[in-house]
Amino acid sequence: MKSTFSASLAVLSAASSALAVTSSFCPDNGNVCFRWGIPEASASAGSGSFYFQIKAPTSAQWAGLGTGSQMAGSNMFIIYQDGNGNVTLSPRRGVGEVMPQYTKRSGLELLDGSGIKDNQMIANIRCNNCVDLSLKGTSSWIAAWKNGNSLDSTSMEERISEHDTHADFSVDFSKATMSSDSNPFTGSNEDTNSNSGSSSGGAVTQNGSGSPSKTVLRAHGIIMSIVFIAGYPLGAILMPMLGKWLIHAGWQVVMLLLMWAGFGLGYVYARDGGYVSSSLRCARIGTCLSVLTCESSGENKLTQEWALLFVP
Repeated sequence: MKSTFSASLAVLSAASSALAVTSSFCPDNGNVCFRWGIPEASASAGSGSFYFQIKAPTSAQWAGLGTGSQMAGSNMFIIYQDGNGNVTLSPRRGVGEVMPQYTKRSGLELLDGSGIKDNQMIANIRCNNCVDLSLKGTSSWIAAWKNGNSLDSTSMEERISEHDTHADFSVDFSKATMSSDSNPFTGSNEDTNSNSGSSSGGAVTQNGSGSPSKTVLRAHGIIMSIVFIAGYPLGAILMPMLGKWLIHAGWQVVMLLLMWAGFGLGYVYARDGGYVSSSLRCARIGTCLSVLTCESSGENKLTQEWALLFVP
């Protein structure tokens, strides 16, 4: 009896090890979900093959998962319907505030169990060194999806529209290891229980989510257009026209404050949309800081010279 009990425990332990993939992680209690599984050999080496699943309703035009904490530089995996009852897997590279570009990747495989099932797009994916990613410890990931009509395309370079919703989270690969290097998402391993918006047995921790506000974007565009198209040019001609430096200075101060308000709104939109990158920050901040150097670079001196020409 004791030996039988011990044998049963050993079988249960082995089964638990074999099925130690994450349960479905669905950000914000949504119906777009993800899972990961790391073979023990890959987890030990820190590289090699790993498995992940993307699941989204057919009401979604596309859904994607990407490495890193922002779009710029992210290795993305986008899925959408191919129009034939299956899904198209499109590996892409995030480049910032534009549509991610298709990037061919070796070692990327769409596995059995993928397709359209119960009004859901399912992609079971094996990545064998297809991205530069450490399989030890915790890794940052992002996700995004857009609702809309099916793309019905088999092209991996299909154009996609901007996402409606996004999320970013961390995955602890040490809690997603499995004993075998095989598809963990089929048969008895299929997981129908979601773990929404929180860690999957401690493996996944959501950091943020949401949709970038279109109101914020519109406000940013309107303010910056007023400042740079009308505000600053008008302020520049007030001095030679009126010869009143106080009016000129007051006007430019107001425009300066509006500029930084617009900059702040732009940053909020970029942050919420996952568009922020170091190069973009430098470009935007550089543009705004250049305005502050106008006086030291001789802008006011030039204005005074113009005033002598046009004001009696």
